[in-house]
Amino acid sequence: MTEKLKPLNELFCVDDIEDTRDKVTEIQISHLKDYHKGNLGENRYSKQDLQDLVESIKVNGIIQPLVVRPLENEDYEIILGHHRRDAALLAGLDRVPCLINDDMDDDVAELVFMDSNLQHGFEKMSHSEKAELIYRRNEALKRQGRRTDLNPDDETKSVDEEFHLSRSSIQRYLRIYKLSDELKQKLDDGEVQLSDARTTISKKEQELNDGESELKAKEA
Repeated sequence: MTEKLKPLNELFCVDDIEDTRDKVTEIQISHLKDYHKGNLGENRYSKQDLQDLVESIKVNGIIQPLVVRPLENEDYEIILGHHRRDAALLAGLDRVPCLINDDMDDDVAELVFMDSNLQHGFEKMSHSEKAELIYRRNEALKRQGRRTDLNPDDETKSVDEEFHLSRSSIQRYLRIYKLSDELKQKLDDGEVQLSDARTTISKKEQELNDGESELKAKEA
């Protein structure tokens, strides 16, 4: 598994990716902390992927710096690069090159983390992980005030346009997110088929609509 450079210039307000090299800082791995919502997509990479990256780092070093933001006590939170950090440890390194972004707020960090998961290994995630990723990204976009002029049926445009996911797929994942944890686990385990989950979602939505209609009728 080899590393590929991403266009990080947009994150660090420079005109070209080469300009980010002057911003790279070597940070001790012991001072790097996982992203606080970073348990999503932990299984994107296989053991072989990790070992391939370890071998690549031993030969070439870390080609692409990690992206981090400062915490307290000289620690840093990893936004991009958890896999590289893990491989670096196995390769015997105690420091890794990092790009430090001091101005990244929680919503931007969330979007960067989500987009990385969408671009790399999304297809390996479980149904519930995909649903959580899509939902969290959508919520972060809304908190930023992006595309708030759209009606509910159009909320997913930003995701399907940027990542080439169909509108129906995005809507399905947003609905799956609302299912109970028990049902989502059964869906991930294959005990419930996606078609059955859709039926359950439709029934729940109908029950909610019926309940709202009854409440409005009583208030009238």
